[in-house]
Amino acid sequence: MVEWTGPDYQNDYITIGQNDDVSAVTYLFTRHGSPVRIDLPDSPGDYDIWHTISEGDTILTRKSLRLD
Repeated sequence: MVEWTGPDYQNDYITIGQNDDVSAVTYLFTRHGSPVRIDLPDSPGDYDIWHTISEGDTILTRKSLRLD
């Protein structure tokens, strides 16, 4: 579960990606509410969780996550 606060425009989203690669491993739109249940990647490693607003694909928050 990922809790978030902030804007919730139509196409804002929460993303899990690997390190500095902003291409999504998995994502979910914020319109599903907070907290959101988002699937974690299958592979161990270092990932980041981004809260991104659709306007200009602006990253509001970024947190690191390690899967062992």
